[in-house]
Amino acid sequence: MPYMLMVIFLFLIAVILFYPFRLKIYLRKCPDEEDFYIKLFAKMYFLGKDRELSIIMLHLQELLPYIWVKLTAGTHDDKTTTSVHVKYNWLNKIKYISTSEAVTVYSNFIKAILVNKKVLKKVKCESFVWKTCFGLGDPALTGLAGGCLWAFKELFFIFLRNHLNVTSLRPELIVVPLFTEKVITISFNCIFVFRLGYIIMAGYNYLIMNIKQLFTHRWC
Repeated sequence: MPYMLMVIFLFLIAVILFYPFRLKIYLRKCPDEEDFYIKLFAKMYFLGKDRELSIIMLHLQELLPYIWVKLTAGTHDDKTTTSVHVKYNWLNKIKYISTSEAVTVYSNFIKAILVNKKVLKKVKCESFVWKTCFGLGDPALTGLAGGCLWAFKELFFIFLRNHLNVTSLRPELIVVPLFTEKVITISFNCIFVFRLGYIIMAGYNYLIMNIKQLFTHRWC
């Protein structure tokens, strides 16, 4: 009996480590609606084609950086009065990191990517949709900003293509300039497929790299 329980336990561990999980990142921001959440789920193929098991779902609307301003104008005794209500975002309440700290974080991020190239190539980007409709009120400025935004999106997707498995992906990178309006609408939706074993392997590679660097600095 104990051996049977051990076999079942090892089987469950293997399933958890190597079963494909999906991470969905969804963002929608427009003048009358905003939503931002991260969802970790798994498709239950043995229960049906569209069956999903939701594991974690974090709604992060409060993390959206925005400033909401409402103006109200009126007259009182031939004097115009204006009230302004400003809702500051959470970024105004945190302490900004120094340049050296930012460089250190960026350096560690790049090192983690470089040491896990083979592991990251096993992570699949299943879908990628990034649509932006915007207008700055000035046609020339809107056109210039639209070109810069196109370039940024292309560079971002090239980065994903170089480090993740996106060979079978048809991305939707859409920029719609609204030359006569002053508005912005963002719709972002992507799904990554990975296995928990990849995360453990990536953490192990990063740990070994740091240990090697520690001994190198100590003995040099």
